[in-house]
Amino acid sequence: AYLSGEPAEEVVENVPGVNAALIEEHEESAVAALAALEVLGALSLLSLFFSRKSASSAPALLVHGSLLLALVAFGLVAWTAHLGGQVHHPEIRAGAQWQAPEGGSEQGRSIPGEPGEQSGRRGEVEDEE
Repeated sequence: AYLSGEPAEEVVENVPGVNAALIEEHEESAVAALAALEVLGALSLLSLFFSRKSASSAPALLVHGSLLLALVAFGLVAWTAHLGGQVHHPEIRAGAQWQAPEGGSEQGRSIPGEPGEQSGRRGEVEDEE
């Protein structure tokens, strides 16, 4: 995604409803997530090197540090994904109001156990006599 970010930005930045500030926030968050993942990779390689070099496992500080950094990196990647979703999905932005599309209706849909239900089992249609 790092390599496709700029071209994707060029495509969506002029789409109606897309917020340019959200694109920039998503981009900045992606850079921080990438940096955390790179440091995590280096720390993990260092832990692997130490565990291979000695008969015992890697030093506890490296192992615990890797775990902590993995959790932080996961959080950054998840936040980046959330921001990316907000760029083109205004329905998940804070304060967004859902509105049914014009002409859309719930008519014809039944909920099991309610009047108008055709069958108690999924996919079955009652025979008409």
